[in-house]
Amino acid sequence: MPRKKVKQVTCKKCGYTFKPTDIEPEKTWHMAAPFPDKNGNITITVMAVWTCPNCGAKIKGVYGKIKTGEELKGTNRTELLIKTLESSEKISISEIATKIKVSEETARKAVEYLISKGKVRGKIVDNYFLKE
Repeated sequence: MPRKKVKQVTCKKCGYTFKPTDIEPEKTWHMAAPFPDKNGNITITVMAVWTCPNCGAKIKGVYGKIKTGEELKGTNRTELLIKTLESSEKISISEIATKIKVSEETARKAVEYLISKGKVRGKIVDNYFLKE
């Protein structure tokens, strides 16, 4: 499998280019994407400031990117929730929350939403989802 090319940083003043990992950054900070991608993963971009070794100018750029939620391996949470509900006759809300890695309150609301939209058939009784 081919490796991703590392984007190079270019100094706007003198045109010197280097890889972000070649020079130690002076400062770094994180920026989180405001919306998740279609799989529910959030991209966190690590930004940095370097000093150009050629002319001494300050250069801002991307140091790296991190995706969160990749433990779901491409299945979005809604699909995972529907599969979980369809595969069991009776399952507790806390067990559902653990499987899809959300809070119990969020899991309960998600199940109620799927029931109301007709995506799954069942009902919630005493903190359990019962399949119909």
